[in-house]
Amino acid sequence: MKIRTELILLCVCILLLLAQPLSLASMPQKTCATVHPIVSESGALFHFDQENCCLHFLRASSIQYQLDSREILDQNQSATNGFGVRFINSSWYFAQRFQPKTDILTKISLLVKKHGIFPSASTFTISLRKYLHVDLKTYSIDPDVLAENASWFECNFSYIPIAVNESYYLVCHLTNASEDAFVEWLYGIGDPYIRGRPFYSIDGKEWKEYDMNNLKLDFCFQTKGILNSPPSQPQKPNGPTEGQFEKDYTYETASVDAEADSIYYLWDWGDGEHSEWLGPYDSGETCSAVHSWLIQGSYLIKVKAKDTWGFEETIWSEELTIRMKKTRSLNLFDMLFEYYN
Repeated sequence: MKIRTELILLCVCILLLLAQPLSLASMPQKTCATVHPIVSESGALFHFDQENCCLHFLRASSIQYQLDSREILDQNQSATNGFGVRFINSSWYFAQRFQPKTDILTKISLLVKKHGIFPSASTFTISLRKYLHVDLKTYSIDPDVLAENASWFECNFSYIPIAVNESYYLVCHLTNASEDAFVEWLYGIGDPYIRGRPFYSIDGKEWKEYDMNNLKLDFCFQTKGILNSPPSQPQKPNGPTEGQFEKDYTYETASVDAEADSIYYLWDWGDGEHSEWLGPYDSGETCSAVHSWLIQGSYLIKVKAKDTWGFEETIWSEELTIRMKKTRSLNLFDMLFEYYN
């Protein structure tokens, strides 16, 4: 009898707990960066960290090696007369606008030199910005690591997807700057870089074009990156143009990638349904996909593609018109339903 009473009490306690659902609003919520996974032929090898604007490789891979082997020198302004701007005030900022020709930015180099001995808390920051007020990525160093003679200092910017031929800015700033300890960023005169202009700000908020004595100068910098072209427009889908609804049909297409990257395909079946990204397929390999339509009628099907990196998709293929018919016999009820609908 005692055991039965304890069991009843236990059941009552469980029911009371179930009747009081946990309030998610009262629980601490974990926030994290928005991450878009990118899948390659051997699974998810890296993801795009939107908050930090870069690719992170999940493990050492041949994919990363392939990227590194395709790295090239992109923008290059190395002309100089030996003079430069001096960061002698901590509120000063200098910037160089440029237009990349690669799809992925990997490294930025500046021709700089240091003067004097810096306080321990000094920081020299190199930022990549799409607009002059918003950082995409920053790289901060102790200015003491810079050479006393003009030398190229390279920053690794970890595979940042960028837009070809659009404007970006390299923005530099020095904390605890003074006339006794400063960084000098060298420049060339006579408009040596035609794809951008220099800028300055005395407070980091208001920016003006930097045109000292109408010398048409540009700061010395280099960028490295990786070219990546999307695959070619997929071939027009090939397959049956007539059939019976509620029955599976197979369609094929193919595309070629200039860098021989693996390719993924997404199908639009014309009925409001899309496939997942199917792949990977080798460049030029035929992609097959199966679909069935639930309602009789005519449909336009098309397909587009992207490569392993997925930064840019192709345009849609030429559309294939198909017609799904109702071939089964109709009973009296079906005929009445078809007539009134």
